[in-house]
This record gives sequence, structure tokens and C-alpha cells, in this order.
Amino acid sequence: MYRLFSVLAVSAIITASATARQSSVEMSPQEIAEHYLTAYSSQDWDTVRTYYAEDAVFIDPTSLGLGFNNSINWTGADEIISGVEGWGISDIEYQVHNIYESSGRVIFQADAMVTYPNPDGDVLVNYPITTIITVVDGHVTEHRDYTDYAGGSRITQD
Repeated sequence: MYRLFSVLAVSAIITASATARQSSVEMSPQEIAEHYLTAYSSQDWDTVRTYYAEDAVFIDPTSLGLGFNNSINWTGADEIISGVEGWGISDIEYQVHNIYESSGRVIFQADAMVTYPNPDGDVLVNYPITTIITVVDGHVTEHRDYTDYAGGSRITQD
């Protein structure tokens, strides 16, 4: 009985994975980018990983001088996820003002509400941001951020 359950469970996992992969290929680049950005914002790294192409890149040319030797330019899911985790944030909430897609590039013009955990109470900062997600063959091949770090404003919480 246990063996039958194990075979059925593995079969269900493989089927669910294949169905999820098939459905993401059938989605438009904008739908894929929206789902990816939702997972990225909630730091659901297992889901984020499923969207990345093997050679995906994360680029933020506006990060130069923010404690990095060079602007952010990470390649591959492991390096990207490790890099983002290194920021020490607990939440990112995109408040999207405009979204459009052209040639597989999905552009989000938004405010990124970023929460930094702090022993004296979380610090919430609103950064104006443009995020461009490139989707090729159902995979995110590039995540590019242009963040107005200098224009970020600290939000007081009551």
C-alpha cells in the first residue's frame, strides 16, 4: 500500500510540474512577468526559480555606489536569489502605475515599497522604480531594475 501511495504521489508531482510548465509556456509574456514579479515580491524563491531561464540575469545599473563594487549584474538563479536575499529585506510590494509589453519585454513603472526589518521596528521605504522583465520561450531571461534610490522616501508607520 505504501509503495502504491509513493508511486501515485510521485506521479502527481510530475504531472503537476508538467502542467505548471505547460501553462507558463501558454501564458503571454506579460502574464508570465506578472506571476514572476508576484513571486519575487513575496520572496517565494522556489517559484521564482521555476520562471528563470538557465542563464537568466538580474541587472541594476542604478545600484552603483550603494555598497556594491560594481552595479548589480548577477547570472543564474542561485546567484540572483543569493544576491537579493543579501539585501536583508523582509518584503517588497510593487504598486504598479503602468505596465506594458513590447517584444517580450514587460515594463513595470511602479513604486517599490520595501520593508527592512529593524529591532526598533521595521523601516519602510518607497522607491520609484522601473522594472523590465524579458521573457523568452516562457522563461524570464532578464530582470532589469532602474531604481531611484536617492528619491526613496521613508514611510512612517503608526
